[in-house]
Amino acid sequence: MDVVVKKVFNFRAQSHSVGDFAGAKLIFLDIEMKASALLLQVSIVLAFWAFNEVLCQPCPRGWLLYRDNCYYFNQNWYQRKSWYRARISCQRWKADLVVIQDITERIWLESSIKKANWIGLTDWRREGEWKWINGSPLNYYAANWGRNQPNNYRNQDCAVINWRRRGWNDEWCSKRQHYICKRPAITPEVCEPGWTEYKRKCYYFSKTGDRRSWFSAQDYCEDKNAQLLIIENLKERNWVRSQLGDYAYHYIGLTDMHNEGKWKWIDTTSLDPNLANWHRGEPNNDGHKEHCVEMQGGKGGWNDVNCKHVRGFICKK
Repeated sequence: MDVVVKKVFNFRAQSHSVGDFAGAKLIFLDIEMKASALLLQVSIVLAFWAFNEVLCQPCPRGWLLYRDNCYYFNQNWYQRKSWYRARISCQRWKADLVVIQDITERIWLESSIKKANWIGLTDWRREGEWKWINGSPLNYYAANWGRNQPNNYRNQDCAVINWRRRGWNDEWCSKRQHYICKRPAITPEVCEPGWTEYKRKCYYFSKTGDRRSWFSAQDYCEDKNAQLLIIENLKERNWVRSQLGDYAYHYIGLTDMHNEGKWKWIDTTSLDPNLANWHRGEPNNDGHKEHCVEMQGGKGGWNDVNCKHVRGFICKK
């Protein structure tokens, strides 16, 4: 664009006739139109970028991200609110007063403040029975009450959190205080449609009617860049079981086809006995042909079965 402008000025410097200046004017108009179009394109790109930046941010502007949650610390003296109004203010952001889940979170919060802040803890329903606003009871091992607190002085039913040395205190819910809001962070979609996300892993539960042999099920999973389910811990095992119907049987990636009685996952790691959930009397290798494992939903357990039998299946990636 600078080259075009220089040419125009050179043209004007070398021109003396009315026609020459008229031509220069047309060139300037052309430049002006192109510059306007360029500015419009830049504006659209910047607006699109800014819009996506907002969408992709895990927390709203002014909030802090800690683990998988966003926190807003209202520390403005003139914006202090009663416990009830603080809740309303948080809820406008699709959040609520903070519910503290463990000691680590509590210590982080206490290290982030220097003044008393409302938290989502109250005993207004029943004196002395402190509960979080989500209905869960207070774990006193995780609490950090100040000395001789809570004391319910003249009916104090709402809790504030102070910096660590001062501890927590019960206060009148109508008193104006700073407050802390909490909401889940926005996370991008982890799994493709048809798959279920759990702790940043994706699971595919075969649809009703889609029943395969153990080998065919593994082929299906591999085509999806996955593999038959390998269970890593008890929480995962219980979650998977909760996703299945009470009488539904699904193949998982566990077999002893290479060494009878030596159960291994398809990545060759051995089964942790603490993770096993065999039905009573199983595995029994009935007919000396049962070398693959199916798991039952609900309260059911595991069973060894002939790998050629067709069952539902679970993929994981």
